[in-house]
Amino acid sequence: MNRQRLRRLKSNVMVGVMAMAVILAMLPLIFILLNLILKGASSLNWAFFVKLPAPAGQSGGGVGHAVVGTLIIVGTACLLGLPIGIGAGVYSAEYPASRLAWISRFTADVMNGTPSIVVGVFAWAIIVANQKHFSAFAGSVALALLLIPMVMRTTEE
Repeated sequence: MNRQRLRRLKSNVMVGVMAMAVILAMLPLIFILLNLILKGASSLNWAFFVKLPAPAGQSGGGVGHAVVGTLIIVGTACLLGLPIGIGAGVYSAEYPASRLAWISRFTADVMNGTPSIVVGVFAWAIIVANQKHFSAFAGSVALALLLIPMVMRTTEE
């Protein structure tokens, strides 16, 4: 057996070993996912999404508050972030050589690289710490700050 054939054989054997390792590692995850789907799918119905949570110790209930809260936060974030992002993107596309366009592009690139936890802590420090209570507005501001640079760069292109 020449050297090239031996290398190819070793490579094929190792690819097979790796494929078996991947399958072996995925089996428990697949079984857990199937179990979750088979046992949990019967609980997912319209009532689950619109009903309020059940009191502690009682079965049933739903996630109505979470759905409404999510819609409020996302809607408010879009109202805050979309006009700013679209406006900055259009300006950067129309006047690409201006200093303001360069600054807005640079700021958007930096903000795109900022972790969401940092943006959340910033929103907490500015809004929640001053108001002395949590609010959907603080979450909306944090989400809008994450939304603005993505919308701006997408609009610009």
